[in-house]
Amino acid sequence: MSFGSSNAAKFMTSAVLGLLALSASAQTACPSRTISLVDPSQLEMTKSFSPSTITAGGTSTLTFTINNPYPDPLSGLSFSDSLPAGMVIANPNGAAASGCGSPTLTAAAGSGTIAFSNGTVAASSTCNVRVDVTVPSNGTYNNTSETLKFTSFGQTIDTGNTASATLTASVYQAPTATPSHTSAVRILPDT
Repeated sequence: MSFGSSNAAKFMTSAVLGLLALSASAQTACPSRTISLVDPSQLEMTKSFSPSTITAGGTSTLTFTINNPYPDPLSGLSFSDSLPAGMVIANPNGAAASGCGSPTLTAAAGSGTIAFSNGTVAASSTCNVRVDVTVPSNGTYNNTSETLKFTSFGQTIDTGNTASATLTASVYQAPTATPSHTSAVRILPDT
């Protein structure tokens, strides 16, 4: 079946109106049910390193925060993160999740990959995922995760949203003492 652009618009309008009519007639025979529409682009994931500057060989906590702005919980949350070259998960890994239901969090010490799946975030709430990482040498480590996904009505929805953060590693430099003024000591003879 082939549609021109105006015919396609008419067909879609008819289909939507038909679904609305079906929904309206079903309400008289069935109990009511509210369904919230979710705009995947509004489901945010951010990440940060704390501290954001460490000495080479030091440890920083990488935190992912997933924000659910909707009045209903979301489930089936998942993402993965391939760490930049040289950055690995610390030992111990400090892996933890809070406000995320009972997810699966894979973050093996010494590896360069974090995988999070089966997460749930409550309505108007956040889910936080933490993993400790380390780097062996000085430099700037830019890290961007894969896209955040969730499940709705049995379908996996890709939000298209990634999260980025930067960790800087530098050589530790001991503070140097610089006199703030010159002092003179005068020794007086015994009298």
